[in-house]
Amino acid sequence: MTPRSTCGTDPSSGSPTANGRGQILAIFLAEGTILSGAGGLLALAAGLGLAAAVGVALPAVPVETPIAFVVAAPAVSLLVGLASGVLPTGRAARLDPIDALRAE
Repeated sequence: MTPRSTCGTDPSSGSPTANGRGQILAIFLAEGTILSGAGGLLALAAGLGLAAAVGVALPAVPVETPIAFVVAAPAVSLLVGLASGVLPTGRAARLDPIDALRAE
């Protein structure tokens, strides 16, 4: 989801180059981090809720969620978001502002 959402913004992302290429990096990293962080937290909540529901519905089945997994899941999600935010940044930073505006 994240690479598609950030790759789809390439033409318009060339316009901030007039203000600095670091601004493009910040925009893409923030977008990737926010999207993946929110998705990771939602997936974690859904997983914990499903585990609790299975524990209640089937008391004979031992359901246990190790704390290491609870900590690692959002961390991995954020790392994937950062990586997918960096990939389109290089392409967007190389865009000429005039070409980016012409593409719109």
